[in-house]
Amino acid sequence: MGRAMEDVFEEVNQDSSDKDIERIGLKEKLSYGSGDFAFQLTWSLTTAFLLYFYTDVALVPVAATGTIFLVARILSGAYNPIMGAILDRTTSKHGKARPYFLYMAIPYGILCVLTFSAFDMSDGLKIAYAWVTFLLFGILFASMNSPYTSLLPMMTRDPNNKVTLSSFRTVGMAIGAIVVNALTNPFIAWAGQGDEKLGFRLVSIVYALIGIACMYLIFVNCKERYSKPVTKETRTKFWEDFKLAFKNKPWVILFVFVMFNLMRVGIVTSITVYFALNVLQNPTMIPILLTMFSIGTLTAGFIAPTIFKKLSYRAGITMVLSGSIAGYCILPFFQDQMLSFLVIYMIIQILAFIPTPAMFAMIADTIDYSEWKFNRRMEGFLSSTMSLGTTVGSAIGVAIVGYSLTIIGYIPGQITDSVVNGLQTLYYAGPISIMIIQIVIIYFYNLDKKQHEVIVQEIRNR
Repeated sequence: MGRAMEDVFEEVNQDSSDKDIERIGLKEKLSYGSGDFAFQLTWSLTTAFLLYFYTDVALVPVAATGTIFLVARILSGAYNPIMGAILDRTTSKHGKARPYFLYMAIPYGILCVLTFSAFDMSDGLKIAYAWVTFLLFGILFASMNSPYTSLLPMMTRDPNNKVTLSSFRTVGMAIGAIVVNALTNPFIAWAGQGDEKLGFRLVSIVYALIGIACMYLIFVNCKERYSKPVTKETRTKFWEDFKLAFKNKPWVILFVFVMFNLMRVGIVTSITVYFALNVLQNPTMIPILLTMFSIGTLTAGFIAPTIFKKLSYRAGITMVLSGSIAGYCILPFFQDQMLSFLVIYMIIQILAFIPTPAMFAMIADTIDYSEWKFNRRMEGFLSSTMSLGTTVGSAIGVAIVGYSLTIIGYIPGQITDSVVNGLQTLYYAGPISIMIIQIVIIYFYNLDKKQHEVIVQEIRNR
């Protein structure tokens, strides 16, 4: 796999005489990619299965689930900028980002297990327990995900290296999601032996242990090449960082784009379980659809570098999202022809996820833009605030599904025709609407490759 990965993500057009361009080895690339593999073991588990776990396993009142997801995710997301400010002011013998993988991995794993643990208690206590565990889990997620996103611009400034590392990250994310989506249901059935409470608890333990191991790989193998220690002269106040971030136009546009992208992911993954059970009336389609969703992400990770070496971010993203929208428009007509349905579904997801590696690289570009424009790099704050967009977007997406279940009258075991129609509408129209909005947003992103090359060269000259 190693040689194939190197061939797919080979850096091109690099000036061998330029000593500033880094040589990043395969071990470091794989270790960086393992980070999103670890996060996806828990992120995909919560996005795809936590709503079902609450409504059908833990028996949390359905009307409360949408609010739990929305408010807890927004509150934990609001912690991201705070975490970013802390990160920008971190100085240690291990660097700025790496210490958080060393110290936060085990607490994060513990909260993952507690979030997927159900106990016999009153409805009020169930709601309170869900609130507390999910909120703390989100805060600990931000405490490591923000440093992880900030690590990329600390590792490299070279555009090709950025896309390569972003693609490794996307591949790791996709493999993690495939593991969760393909194996979670069978694992729960096997481990729980009919007891879904036990099954969910055991699967969360396994995923947490694997995730902890991957966090330590990042700590050991990834290098912070552009990590600047904080001094009295460079230390600033939190609100100064906040105001400066929103003067960074490319960053603001990307923030909104990322938020809608994760909103789409939240809707698609959380509605799939209900769609397969109640519309297709085929439980085996749950792991199939979710796995194909993740395989689409994996395939996109391999395709994206080729597309974005030929096209600008704006043109490439517009092209692939338009193709994905067209696929969604014809997909309902093949609902009774399952093979054709799955083929079209796979193409849709590949196209929809090609922008993901570009997003990670674009975040790093906006950090370079901040250093060039304002003489402030702010890796931690800009990256972590971008993580706020992902957290809020995902929360809104899952909350939309939760509120929609209440609106259409969803009651477990009591499915009517109107409920089926409502699920179909949300399954198809939700992603289409969001991708149309994304195309409009990305139209205003104007930090193209040529401009970025000039920016990087001016920074080097300084």
